[in-house]
Amino acid sequence: MNIFPIITRELRVEARRGFNHRLRVLAGLLSMLGLIVMILESGAPPARVGIQMFGVMHVTMLAFALVMVPVIASDSLARERREGTLGLLFLTHLTAWEIVLAKAFVHAIRAAGCWLAALPVFVVPFLLGGLTWLDFVTAATLQFIAIGLGLGISMCVSAKLRAQSVALGFSIVLNLLAIWIVGLGFFAILAAILFKTRSVPSPNWISWETLVLLPSVLLSGILDGRTWSSLTSLIPGITYATWYQILVELVLAAIVIMAALLWLAARLAQAGWRDRLRSAAQEKWHQRFFGQFVWKNYFHRRAGRLLDRNPIVWLQGYSVEARLGKWGWCLFSTIVVSVTPLDLGQFTD
Repeated sequence: MNIFPIITRELRVEARRGFNHRLRVLAGLLSMLGLIVMILESGAPPARVGIQMFGVMHVTMLAFALVMVPVIASDSLARERREGTLGLLFLTHLTAWEIVLAKAFVHAIRAAGCWLAALPVFVVPFLLGGLTWLDFVTAATLQFIAIGLGLGISMCVSAKLRAQSVALGFSIVLNLLAIWIVGLGFFAILAAILFKTRSVPSPNWISWETLVLLPSVLLSGILDGRTWSSLTSLIPGITYATWYQILVELVLAAIVIMAALLWLAARLAQAGWRDRLRSAAQEKWHQRFFGQFVWKNYFHRRAGRLLDRNPIVWLQGYSVEARLGKWGWCLFSTIVVSVTPLDLGQFTD
């Protein structure tokens, strides 16, 4: 396996981008949001401030991993396809698996750099007290799983789609779904231990609200002023050794899933690196759903003026995927703006 030439190529390309340097600075600044909590809770006991600061910092870094990993990795193979350089890579002795593995390795280095930039700030909550090594290991494990799954999902989406905005949107949505499934598995393991030790008599307390909320609570570590380590004393049958065993099982499962996703990305890249013409039936359905039926002359004149003014913008709106991505992001923003007042209404009289 000779992946070092493409790793060197990708590292040189990424080293010339100022976005990578600003990304590490952004990760460090976001991790310092916990300091704001310490300032606002200056009158509280130090242990409570440390727990709240740790929770805010962990949730911030987890959200950063869920969003920024698709940002840096969802366009890796898609950009090669748009620029027509993916086929040139296949003309060499490199295989699809080696290309995907090399690109994933480079993006993993970028994500690890952002995580290491925020790591020193996590020392402050430990100095304030109220935390143990189990809390730090749990937070690091969940963030590692989020980065690994996000990397695998983004590579698969990038191997399938061409448009950057569409690939980014699909990657973020699938990444959020994957990390919720991880939280659901976390909750299922804990519930199985409780049923095995007869700490819970029956599963009647499990409802749809429990399945939706508890995985998110376990992942975020927001446990009503408590930490993950406090669960070992509150829940019978859960010890430090049991908790570490659960974390190891989650990490191993995430590694297997990430390897499977990278293998799938290699298969997709191998099968779809060249553009294929639509068949007659596909072209018929494409014109039926995406063809222009009304005001053809108006839209043609408008597209012609846009082509003269800004060819790049015209090219981004030429394909159906790019137009769907634009309107998809518009729909997502509208939904977020519409739902946010409903969430804030509970704090008003």
